[in-house]
Amino acid sequence: MIFRAEAWGDKVRLVTWLAERLKEKPDDLVGAMPFEVWAVVKDAAIRGVVLYINYRGASIEMSCAGDPGWLTRKSLRAFFHFPFVQLKCRRVTGIVHRKNKRARDVNERMGFRLEGVCKHGFETGDAIIYGMTRAECRWIEQANGQKSCKNADTYRARPHEDGGRAVQV
Repeated sequence: MIFRAEAWGDKVRLVTWLAERLKEKPDDLVGAMPFEVWAVVKDAAIRGVVLYINYRGASIEMSCAGDPGWLTRKSLRAFFHFPFVQLKCRRVTGIVHRKNKRARDVNERMGFRLEGVCKHGFETGDAIIYGMTRAECRWIEQANGQKSCKNADTYRARPHEDGGRAVQV
């Protein structure tokens, strides 16, 4: 089940869950800005969370983390439908620590493209900037009713090499 938090208490619970997995403080993730947060819930347990921040009309930033197997084609369609179809954003941005190779790999397999490096973007190192435009997103239908990529149904999760820890995306 994909769950969009609308009540403030639900939003706080999901951001806290995400912050724990990212080893951050909840306030460092969202600050005072408005945000949206969604979750994948299975057997009454949170399996993954997606956080949307820095909405600017044409663009939004997306950050997520989850347990192994939480990203499915169904959830990816929902997570990209929200910014591109509902909010009508032209792009989604993701920022990942340069040393987080698993998260970089997941971003690239979802269809994000590496756009640059922000030196010292994190206290512990460089940030990698990823972007995806609406036209590049293979998880939504385009204006002509077609998916933007023939591989829209080919997302494959890779085996987890670290014993199944949560992955930051």
